Amino acid sequence: MVDDHATGAGVDDGRSASPMTSVRSEAMRLRAACALLAVPAFCFPLAVLAQDGDGGSTGGASSGASGAQGGDSEGAAAASGGANPFARLFGGGDASGLLGMSGLAFRPGFGGGCVAAAGFSGAGEPGVYESLELTSASAGNDGRYARLSVSASETYTDNLNQEPDDEATSDYITAVSPRLDACSQTGRIRGQLSYQLEGLIYANNSQYNDVYNDIQAETTIELVPGRFYLDADTRYGQTVVDPSINFSASNSIRPDQNKTTAWVSNVSPYLVQSLGPVGQAMLRYRYGYSDYGDRDVPDSTVQGVFLNINSPEARQPLSYQFSALTQRVERSGGDESRFFESFPEELQDSPLLPDEEALERDRTTYFDRVMLDLGYRLTPTLQLVGAGGLENRYNRDGTTDRLEEPFWNGGFRWDSARNSLEARVGDRYYGTSYEFSASHDGRLFDTRVGYDEETTNQALNTLNGGGSIGSSGGGLGGFGGFGGTTTSQFDRGVFVQKQLSASIDFDTALTETRLTASRQEREYQDSDEPDETYKRLDLETRYNVTRRMTFVPRARWQNREGSSRGGEYDTYAVGTSLIRSLTPTSQGAVGYVRSWRDDDSDASEYEENRIVVQFRKSF
Repeated sequence: MVDDHATGAGVDDGRSASPMTSVRSEAMRLRAACALLAVPAFCFPLAVLAQDGDGGSTGGASSGASGAQGGDSEGAAAASGGANPFARLFGGGDASGLLGMSGLAFRPGFGGGCVAAAGFSGAGEPGVYESLELTSASAGNDGRYARLSVSASETYTDNLNQEPDDEATSDYITAVSPRLDACSQTGRIRGQLSYQLEGLIYANNSQYNDVYNDIQAETTIELVPGRFYLDADTRYGQTVVDPSINFSASNSIRPDQNKTTAWVSNVSPYLVQSLGPVGQAMLRYRYGYSDYGDRDVPDSTVQGVFLNINSPEARQPLSYQFSALTQRVERSGGDESRFFESFPEELQDSPLLPDEEALERDRTTYFDRVMLDLGYRLTPTLQLVGAGGLENRYNRDGTTDRLEEPFWNGGFRWDSARNSLEARVGDRYYGTSYEFSASHDGRLFDTRVGYDEETTNQALNTLNGGGSIGSSGGGLGGFGGFGGTTTSQFDRGVFVQKQLSASIDFDTALTETRLTASRQEREYQDSDEPDETYKRLDLETRYNVTRRMTFVPRARWQNREGSSRGGEYDTYAVGTSLIRSLTPTSQGAVGYVRSWRDDDSDASEYEENRIVVQFRKSF
């Protein structure tokens, strides 16, 4: 299938490959080979990863892109191999949730399709400092990979709990983190696993000494060749409860405050069946749950049934996709007011705080949709697309009119060897809707822009893979990841999520730079919750000083406004790290970061400086 040389496994020239080039280029090669795999969960992730080396989603016009493509070469190859030809698995959810169970909701130690991939240094980042450059994994001839590693670090921080200057507490933190990354890309059981055990010792605050477990895993099992499959994924680790209060994605900073353990899992069996001249059908069932260690945070479950029928290639230039889905999302437990009672009075006295009664809403929400998506190819590169169907309406009194609102959209899709563009405009129950995506793959730089609108709630977002759980992710995972957004775990109602995201990757002989920007707007539909807006900007440059030494400066800005909990805030972080390959399997690093927060509440403002020295050994 794909030999070790093609994946880069077992190759080490003394300098780890860059994820911005290696993951994307390997994914593009594996995308071509993916048609040979009778495993549905891998073709789509590789297609997305080939477009975005970070494994994220640009949102954009994906709701029906697969139907518009219809019998394109990818769909035909997937259909002939029994693999899943449908892009969107689940309805509702944020941009990352569109990836659903494809496994790209997290960033484990390997890239999509089990490519042994390097990660950016985590040294000196506000989120996580446990991860250094990931060296190539040991590889076997059977397409199975495994890497054991251990990381040790010493950190100094002058503001452990992110408090105002006159209350800041400094400390030294020792961390030891053994880790296992493994995956398989052959046989009938394929998947990826990342597990990290992190032990923390505080020099001046021993009450915070603790051990944390982070697990991120996914698998696809081919139960009946070419016919019946099972997808499953799980994530376990610490997560931020609500960003209205100061937060850190790292286990070590602001320990035991505004965090809780989260365990989120999904299982999804599905059947793929050829319908001859009609096309190919997929029937899928999905069960997922999220369980939080803090009793104030509501747990949730989702059960869903999905049916898709995709047109065969013989139908060209006409293509179609029929889809029907229903999902039942249930919340249980939780007490938002009780959670906030333990924090500063400035937040409790906020005039924007909802009363107790407002928080007691129906805990069962349905997400339903029936849609027919059509495409007509005018030229080899230009296609007209359009979709229509029925969806739910969500009312201010908390009720839902199920499948009573018609919707439609129309537009075009244009593709070339290095560029793509899709745009749609339509009408939905909340007004005019827009979808847009564009990409360019150049010799020196790649760009992505996407805009998408979807109806969802926080519980479904999390179950669809949104948010950040754990701090063991390679590279920037603990820093929140490029383009990710830290949102509240409290479910405050159904909202229309309008997501705009963009990225630029620029490479030279010695440098690699990535700039990402995102804007997420939440317009609440079934409650009086104020609308929210999240903005984010990330910049990182990787400069190869020598073959064995890399200098990585980075910067980040996040903003939120409009929440019922507190007012507007901005968080900033700037940092640098210097990474040195000591041997082919070991690295050392030193990093510095400065972070601060501007907030409407003085009690939430802080400044922090951090210095990290780290060593990592892979086996």
